[in-house]
Amino acid sequence: MLIKIIQGTYNGVFNGKALIDVDTEAVTFYVDVPQWKEANGITSKTQVLCFPLVSRGGKTFRMSTHMTDISPSFTEASGC
Repeated sequence: MLIKIIQGTYNGVFNGKALIDVDTEAVTFYVDVPQWKEANGITSKTQVLCFPLVSRGGKTFRMSTHMTDISPSFTEASGC
């Protein structure tokens, strides 16, 4: 069952994507993201990497938080 979820479908009904934040303490430059991705086994098309941090209203958030906030438009654009 877990393999089917990782592949993006479950029972042919549900589709999903995983928003994964790149460790901003380990990776400080965008060009280093592919190496971090491979080292951490992030290879599925259903895994969306989020980098870097974003700020709004004087607060800093992980990019996945921002992506979740805009998820209706994100899911529509990605075909979920």
